[in-house]
Amino acid sequence: MGRGARRHVSVRETAVCGRRPGDYILVSIEASATHDLRSLRRPGGPPPRPGSSDFRSTGAARWRRHSSRGGCHAGAGAECGSPDRCGAARACLAQPDIARRFAAVARAVQRMRRDFANPHCLADHAQAGMLSPFHFHRVFRMVTAATPGRFLAAIRIAEAQRLLIRTSMRVTDIAVAVGYASLSSFTTQFTRLVGFTPRTFRSLVAAAGETPMSIVGRRLAQSNTPSQPTLTVTVSGAAGRVLFAGLFAGGIPQGLPAAGAVAVGTEAVAIPLPGPGSFELLSVGFDPESSVADVLADPEGRHRLVAALPHPVRVAHDNNSMYHLRLRRPQLTDPPIVVALPLLGVLDAD
Repeated sequence: MGRGARRHVSVRETAVCGRRPGDYILVSIEASATHDLRSLRRPGGPPPRPGSSDFRSTGAARWRRHSSRGGCHAGAGAECGSPDRCGAARACLAQPDIARRFAAVARAVQRMRRDFANPHCLADHAQAGMLSPFHFHRVFRMVTAATPGRFLAAIRIAEAQRLLIRTSMRVTDIAVAVGYASLSSFTTQFTRLVGFTPRTFRSLVAAAGETPMSIVGRRLAQSNTPSQPTLTVTVSGAAGRVLFAGLFAGGIPQGLPAAGAVAVGTEAVAIPLPGPGSFELLSVGFDPESSVADVLADPEGRHRLVAALPHPVRVAHDNNSMYHLRLRRPQLTDPPIVVALPLLGVLDAD
């Protein structure tokens, strides 16, 4: 195993995974950049770089070409039949190679969701999909917009939110139940991704968890302060819903967005532009009749619709931009939404 990998793998996790030297361990107890699997290196050399012949030969470049166009491309006169799944995959699943790689990622996600409390071996997931570990890691990120480690961390934190709201378990016991070895690491991770400490999160939901999302949405919409220039987003399927759209640093809505806005009962929202940079445009449509507690204790996404632009948004100060998204039901490969957006509306009322 490379030097970077050894830095992040504990003896306990290595023993549980039972891998040989040269295998790769998926460590996601901490989903910070230092635990990103991009830091792994093959024994004897770095992974293939984008643009290299090795990178192109894996089919990853082809996936990027399909996903960058957005939507399905099943061919003239052909119907994809799975627009929501294609939207989640950010590519057209009518393409056989794309469908095969998507299936490998879906199997890995199913296993993560079923067994989130235990360590996961990247090599095992890759072998199940008949891919190399590095190829699987790239494909996983292309499908889900997240690395395997970050995806697993989101699953764990989403389950922790549900337990904090729906049970009386101690925070320490919840940390262990979702796969964390220490309370401090769990608290740090939870706070970074959700925006509140576990205890603050629980107390806020206990105080305002029955507030309907329609009220929360109106409070947040009134606090919108759009400035020029703005990024205008129209979202199909948002009518009658509490619509949030934001620019995030990564493909998972974790932590506060660089910029965002809320609208109620309309399909258009204007997002104030942040500083120049590259961002992921993500949108969520909440059921207005759902309560804050229902929305936050919802790892499966029953109370929301989601949408994501299949390519990054490159922001500049001096231009107005317009984008279109289509809300859809969350799919298996969509990462859980863990940032506590509804609680911001509760705090605005205090």
